Amino acid sequence: MGVSTGNGQLGSQVEVERLRRQVYSQDIRIELGRLLERLNLPRSTPIEAVKTESLPKTTSLKVYLYTGGSVKVERAFRREIEEWNTKDSQRYGRLEIVGDLTQAELILARYVEFASAVEAWPIRLAPGYSYLVLLKPDGLKVIYRFADLVSAYDDAPPRCLACERLFKLMKTGAKG
Repeated sequence: MGVSTGNGQLGSQVEVERLRRQVYSQDIRIELGRLLERLNLPRSTPIEAVKTESLPKTTSLKVYLYTGGSVKVERAFRREIEEWNTKDSQRYGRLEIVGDLTQAELILARYVEFASAVEAWPIRLAPGYSYLVLLKPDGLKVIYRFADLVSAYDDAPPRCLACERLFKLMKTGAKG
């Protein structure tokens, strides 16, 4: 099946496969460097992806939202956190959204690289990235990372995988 190249010509699956390889095989240091840029942090900021890390033991976790300017994604994040606070905060801890990165203990981030999008009729695909990042005295610790091709037409996903991971960590931390 052909893939539209966006200029009215029918292309091949090659463009989509190239983009998929770019997303899946990207050097993690380059990807995390881009995340620092998006967060307006110096490239010298220590950042690393870690396999295991627990959330701070607290009754209220301060969360900074980064959505790449997407109002839809921010609304979705806020709705998920509001729901968590209504249903689960008494038992597992409250999530407090803060507007200043320096006040945060955790960053919940999602963005789409629209500039890299390709037409894959009937949709347009672009690299999408989601993260949970702890702010520690010795730098940033990425405790969750998701990268995939996503629809460039609807930048708000049907469900927030990073939120689901955060909620699971909140429940695990409350037990431990």
